[in-house]
Amino acid sequence: MKCLKPYHITFASSLSPQSQSTKLMTSSIFIYPSTPSSCSPICHSSTPAMVWREIQKKEIISTLSKGTTFSKVMPKGAAKNTTFSTNEEDIFYKEITENIKEVADNRKELSENRKELSENRKELSENKIEYIERRKEIFILEKKLDEIRENINDLVGMKDDAKRVEDLLRPLCNQREKDIERTKVEEKKLAAQRDLEECINDLKSGRIVLSSPDCVAPSPSILKAVIQDDNKYFYQK
Repeated sequence: MKCLKPYHITFASSLSPQSQSTKLMTSSIFIYPSTPSSCSPICHSSTPAMVWREIQKKEIISTLSKGTTFSKVMPKGAAKNTTFSTNEEDIFYKEITENIKEVADNRKELSENRKELSENRKELSENKIEYIERRKEIFILEKKLDEIRENINDLVGMKDDAKRVEDLLRPLCNQREKDIERTKVEEKKLAAQRDLEECINDLKSGRIVLSSPDCVAPSPSILKAVIQDDNKYFYQK
């Protein structure tokens, strides 16, 4: 298998060989190995169009898509010019046209994708700002919720304290009620004793007799009354 020899390719820059109304601008390109080590494994049995498509396809598409002409200078000792047949030239132009159209479509799609990406980034930025605002609101609500929980805990503690105070006050209240009842009984006893003493004093002075209605008998609750007079005790039943 021999190394690839240079080929000379002539084509129209307008990419429309069938058009008769447009004046075509022709350009030339020479394809050859740059160094002996870069020999192509493609045999000479391959057509020049196939060789050209395999080696310089991307470079030609890029150059033609910019609407410019190009050429490479053949080095000394290069092979003679080689041209396409009519059928091969038509296939070549058709393929290049399709590739250029595909590149244009890809660029258009890329532009749309970039625009969509820019919109998505803008929307993401807005969502991020809204998220930060929501986080602030949530933080405020969480803080208020913590305050409510603290207040509830304080109320529960106050309820427990009130229950303990109630437990402490209950015996005191019961004792107070007992003291009030005892005081009432003592007051009744003192009142009855005063009445009895007044009655006895009246008897001593001779102002009334026992049968007198002015002398009121002591209360039945008092069984005995001790009266001291000149070191003598009188009992009344």
